[in-house]
Amino acid sequence: MYQRILIAVDGSDTSYLALDHAVQLAQHQQARLRIVHVVELFKNSLTMLDGAAFDATPLWQALREEGRQTLSVAEAKARSSEV
Repeated sequence: MYQRILIAVDGSDTSYLALDHAVQLAQHQQARLRIVHVVELFKNSLTMLDGAAFDATPLWQALREEGRQTLSVAEAKARSSEV
């Protein structure tokens, strides 16, 4: 019997299908569900662009906001199923 389930979402249809499966499994097993979204750390590749300095801060902020929105959608799906 599962007590805890970890599921990663990236906003794709496939990840939301996996989330649906994890929610069903959590319901069946009466398990806790932890939903995560990962923003890949590639800061070093963005700090230099053709030898010129590049401020990646706006990009990081956009990626984090997109992640928050993805997690909000996932959380709403889980809560609507009472998980």
